[in-house]
Amino acid sequence: IDQAPTLQPNLTSIQPLLFATGIICFLVFYFLRSYIWYRIVCGFHPGISFKDSSYMWSISELKRYIPGNVWSFLGRTVLFAKRGVAKKDIGKGLIIEAEVFVWGCLVVSLLSLPFLLANYSLVLGQLAGGLLALLIVLYIFSARVSARLPSKLRSITAFLLPPFAASESLFLIFISTIALFFFGLGNYLVMSSAFGTDPQLMWQLIGVFVLAFVAGYLSIVTPAGFGVREGVVIYGLAKITSSGLAAF
Repeated sequence: IDQAPTLQPNLTSIQPLLFATGIICFLVFYFLRSYIWYRIVCGFHPGISFKDSSYMWSISELKRYIPGNVWSFLGRTVLFAKRGVAKKDIGKGLIIEAEVFVWGCLVVSLLSLPFLLANYSLVLGQLAGGLLALLIVLYIFSARVSARLPSKLRSITAFLLPPFAASESLFLIFISTIALFFFGLGNYLVMSSAFGTDPQLMWQLIGVFVLAFVAGYLSIVTPAGFGVREGVVIYGLAKITSSGLAAF
């Protein structure tokens, strides 16, 4: 309410083209995420169509807004089990989906480093990127890595790590990265449609929005990451605008 006089001029001059383009970016993001789940499911149970997989995936995602993300997992297990997918495969698929999602988030979040770190340097960015690339390589070749582990550890890694070929795991991370880039771009365009922003900050703000998204995603106790995600966004945007506008 206190910020209403500041917000009103912005809300009455929203640019429809930027706003609509941002919404399209969100649609692309959700389409690609549903495609990732479809690829994962096909690795265990190839008989499900992309249409059915996307429908059941979207229904389970809506249940994430019930307090506690566990409902999305339970809903997806029930829906896909009715289609003949083994529950253990659904559980493994959910773990792989989460891992691929986090890898994609981390890749896009690298764009936020120059914005968030006061002492950022090119060398620091290269080190962060190189370390992340090394971890991703270890992940996609995890089957070969786990084969060298003791038998007790091997049984754990067999459940936590993807059973796919390295090319398939890399493809899933690539699609996840593209999807999350569109998520960050959608946020940036919707924000820019109402509030003027420096176009030179576009890439960095895309990284900020994705970093906020993964922070909320990893906070399992909050429904859909509410609160945590917004806190990171406000912290980031407060560097370029008032706290009232950032919160809005």
